[in-house]
Amino acid sequence: MVITMGNLITLESNVKHSFFLAKAEIKALREQHRRDNELVQKLFETQKQLLLKVKELENKVKAPPKMDPLPRFEQQVVSSPPQIVHVIEKRMPAEKVVETVVVKDKPKKVVEKVFVKVGNKRSYIGSDTSMKFHDSICPFAKNIKPKNKINFKSKTKALNLGYKACNCIKRV
Repeated sequence: MVITMGNLITLESNVKHSFFLAKAEIKALREQHRRDNELVQKLFETQKQLLLKVKELENKVKAPPKMDPLPRFEQQVVSSPPQIVHVIEKRMPAEKVVETVVVKDKPKKVVEKVFVKVGNKRSYIGSDTSMKFHDSICPFAKNIKPKNKINFKSKTKALNLGYKACNCIKRV
């Protein structure tokens, strides 16, 4: 790169211009900083005044309100009033009072638990058209038409007649 006199002058003017711009920005920043400090000082003073007002209000709230003294009545001299109530004292001999209470125990009921073997309450349903039987709560059993339904009291009766168990019974 060849440095010529024209390049040096341009370079020098660019550097001067950059310094000029930097100096202007520094002045602007200093001025902004000064204004910010003034604003902070004003806010600080306002805060002090508000705190003083708050303390005054707190003191007013804490202090009981000043009430006017009760009006004074004129004193009147009154002769002693007649005695209305007479005191009567009667001495009673000390007696001991004994109270007896008879408590009767209620007979306790004896509860016996008796276990009775109850048959299977489940019912099983089969169909004339198929050779499967279902539990009464099985959704397939609910779809069987009433004219085709066959009720079984036990699983063994259905198995003895040649019916096969549905998956709902195999799961149980």
